[in-house]
Amino acid sequence: MAEKKTTRKKVEKPETSAEGTGGKKSSGMCADEFYALVSKRAYELYVQSGYANGNDQGNWYSAELELRSKYKFKG
Repeated sequence: MAEKKTTRKKVEKPETSAEGTGGKKSSGMCADEFYALVSKRAYELYVQSGYANGNDQGNWYSAELELRSKYKFKG
């Protein structure tokens, strides 16, 4: 009798121990995905500021810092 092979998607589980991770989630994402998240969050900050011009870099860095602290992304 032939064995049935199953394929499973790899799912990153958040680490339960805060030891060594700072309680951060495992990102499991590539640099392009992280870039897209930062871009979206920076735009949200721009909208929240009332579409104020001249702080694009500040919004970007704030978004990046916020997301790096939320996820363990080192890229």
